[in-house]
Amino acid sequence: MAVSLPEAELTGIDLAAEPIQRGQNVIDSLSLKRIRLIAMNLMDVDESFGTFDYIIAHGLYAWTPLEVRNKILAVIRTNLSPNGVAFVSYNTNPGGHLKRILRDMMLFHANLFEDPRERLGSARAILSLIDAGWPEPSIMEQAISSMAHDALEIAEGGLYHDHLSEVFEPVYFRDFVEHAARHELAYVADASVGDTFNFKISSQAMDAVRAIGGLGHIFQEQFLDLLRLRRFRSSLVCHAARAPTPGWDSSRAVGLFASSTASEGENAEFTSWNGRTIAVNETAAPFLRELIELRPQSRPLEPGETEIALELYRRDLIELRAGPDPAVRTSDRPLASPLVRFQLARGATQVTTLRHFVAELEDEESRRLILLLDGSRNLDELADLGPFSRPLLETQLRALERLALFLG
Repeated sequence: MAVSLPEAELTGIDLAAEPIQRGQNVIDSLSLKRIRLIAMNLMDVDESFGTFDYIIAHGLYAWTPLEVRNKILAVIRTNLSPNGVAFVSYNTNPGGHLKRILRDMMLFHANLFEDPRERLGSARAILSLIDAGWPEPSIMEQAISSMAHDALEIAEGGLYHDHLSEVFEPVYFRDFVEHAARHELAYVADASVGDTFNFKISSQAMDAVRAIGGLGHIFQEQFLDLLRLRRFRSSLVCHAARAPTPGWDSSRAVGLFASSTASEGENAEFTSWNGRTIAVNETAAPFLRELIELRPQSRPLEPGETEIALELYRRDLIELRAGPDPAVRTSDRPLASPLVRFQLARGATQVTTLRHFVAELEDEESRRLILLLDGSRNLDELADLGPFSRPLLETQLRALERLALFLG
């Protein structure tokens, strides 16, 4: 965020000093301004910490005691600006009950040890056994085996935090909303558009959801969670006094900047960034193709485009932003994100794009090229130094710029 929003004031806190120091090393190496990282206890945050337009509490709410969960919401109430929005992620029930089954199985072995490495090793060992499955698995056994397989893909730090933490308290969505209300906060929506609009349930279940619409938006959302066995949410909240009216007003989308990372297949079918393939009608397809061709850049919506744009947004085929996308096409002197160059210089093959995705750069020649793109060399100079001839260089830059890596 500090790379793509240089005028923003950013503050990060963590109880652990080591990751704060690692982050500070990155800040110093990139000479980033207006960003600070502080090793401190969340419980010590008060009014003197200042106010923020956005507050992010990721991976805290369901993994901390009630005292800390109360503090998370108290900080949002106290330190969020009047028109601000806060992001809170948490595990939800009923899907959280399935995760608790897997967690209990892991802890049964891990609790034989005190050393974190031994705890992790024993947990991964039982995950491997569960992943191997059963000769004739029931539906429940298939679900647990699938969750074990996914858990084995998680990095060690994430596995330790998500499954072996001292506290794990998934909540029902309705209870989270009520908890937020006690702190004078209101639920706005979920940050994950795909999870909100592209769920897979039977037509009979969807009819039942529509039938209870009169009981209110929150009740309807909770009913959907039950039908979908939802186990995770990334909820947006604001001050209760500024809560928006539920629903969509397409006229308010005029001027928002639209972009797309979708790809087109056959028969006007498009695949979103997260792998969903969706058929698009003949009215929306030309608009979507235009945005795909414009990638990685964005453009503002015109009044006659908002209905189409909102439908594509609901389907996760486009993104909408308040301002232009920070990623651009390359200039005569290409400038790659300094964070991407920093990561590659330290041997990484996965880099953080300017659109907050992770991109895999498997080609060593591409990684060597990006390291040269500091804005000081024109294309002829790059062709003399890099692994590509001038024609191949231009082709490679066109391919790389679609990953949202360039600031100029």
